[in-house]
Amino acid sequence: MHSPCLLPQSNLKAICLRRLGKFAAALNTFDETIRLTKEQGRPLRVAQLLDNKASVYFRMDQIDEALKLRLEALAIFKTEADSNAIARSYTNIGALYLGLKRYREAKNYFFLAQDNYSRKASGNTLANLFGNLAIAYKGLEQQDSALHYFLECRNISKPFQYIYNNTEAELGRFYAQNDQHEAAIESYRQLIQYYSSKSQSFSLHYYRILAVESLLVL
Repeated sequence: MHSPCLLPQSNLKAICLRRLGKFAAALNTFDETIRLTKEQGRPLRVAQLLDNKASVYFRMDQIDEALKLRLEALAIFKTEADSNAIARSYTNIGALYLGLKRYREAKNYFFLAQDNYSRKASGNTLANLFGNLAIAYKGLEQQDSALHYFLECRNISKPFQYIYNNTEAELGRFYAQNDQHEAAIESYRQLIQYYSSKSQSFSLHYYRILAVESLLVL
């Protein structure tokens, strides 16, 4: 019988193996940890481990396998976890559908997540959710809804620079693809101003190229 104290170490080992790209070893470690956790009658922990195991398949680009595990985890979360944990599970499943370009399913799961998040959900959590909804609506070619959620995401994400920059870049591309090149240039200008003029950042170079492309269209 393995001590319960050793199981968090096994989970950490599996995560480290995943980060190192040793996927087969990571999956084997997760399988053993999940088996032992089931024997101890800890369903919520099993769900968390299934979710972690899904991330290995995601890294292996086996999205369908990752989706099966996350749906299995969701079924447990629904009976064992609080609303925020359930919301995170919906979000993770939606992100997988987004990766599969199954935009309608992705959108539906993101709305389920929104319904389950409490009012205490953090700003970066909601920003990520709205950004995902924007991309789902963009994939569905529902441009007005996509723009709405891009703008919502941008407003919420201002304190979180990484999310804000990604959102502004997506918004710039969205404007350019819809022939709104002045708005696209403004989005790229907002991004460029965060960098020193002497910066060698690849991102700065990329934003300048996108801005010039829109300028040439005007």
